[in-house]
Amino acid sequence: MAAAAKPAAGGPFSGWPRGWLWAVLLVVVLLRSLWICQGPAPVAAGDPLQLLRGVAAAPGLAASVPARLEGVLLADPRPSGDRQACRALLQLAQGRTELRFDPCPGLQEGWLVRVEGVLRRPDPAPHPLLAGTAERLAREGALTQLQVER
Repeated sequence: MAAAAKPAAGGPFSGWPRGWLWAVLLVVVLLRSLWICQGPAPVAAGDPLQLLRGVAAAPGLAASVPARLEGVLLADPRPSGDRQACRALLQLAQGRTELRFDPCPGLQEGWLVRVEGVLRRPDPAPHPLLAGTAERLAREGALTQLQVER
């Protein structure tokens, strides 16, 4: 009597244990989720970045517009650099921006302030492996800076 032939294996992963297949699937799903989360967050309708949309800038210069903003200071102004300048985050109804003061005023966390000045995007890092102002502010939820004049 001839021996019955075994049926052919079904598919390229038929030799793998089922646990490995689930592990590979889990890794693929996690990597895909991480890739999606690293994308730019959508900008809210009232975010100050909307004021800069469509503003043309000279080559090599960031676009800037005069702006008047009102919001709550998220922290006391902190010194920035060797001058009398300082910076603080401002929470708006929609979004955040970094306020740049020169000289530093006597403001405190939690105060409601109304400021006027020049709004612009922060400078990006000089190299992709370095963190610049834009990257620092993005981690804090701010996409713009306002150089306060009043």
